[in-house]
Amino acid sequence: FTSINVLSCDCSMLPQTLISHGLFPTAPSQPWMAVSVELLLFYCVLFKHSCDAINALAAALNTYYSRHGFRVNCYQGTTVKEPFRRGLSQAMQWYAILQAEVDKQVDNILQHC
Repeated sequence: FTSINVLSCDCSMLPQTLISHGLFPTAPSQPWMAVSVELLLFYCVLFKHSCDAINALAAALNTYYSRHGFRVNCYQGTTVKEPFRRGLSQAMQWYAILQAEVDKQVDNILQHC
């Protein structure tokens, strides 16, 4: 994990602020975590070569961070068993929806040129 301070103001919503810092929120409103856009791009490549990419990537991240002494704890202080799978899955879902919308709008613009 990397903790960063993200400055925001009332003129932009949290998801917009996160995206401007290279992070993609796990939900369109009130995200509890953000994922690097570069990691999502890596996932897209990984998905083309593996049918179980989310679980593989989530397990790899969990193993990597656990071996480096990092644990994700819930509010009660207990360790979360699979801290990355749900957030990665949600971020990838919203990222794919946004990417499809961007592609559709680009195609629409090109058709009118």
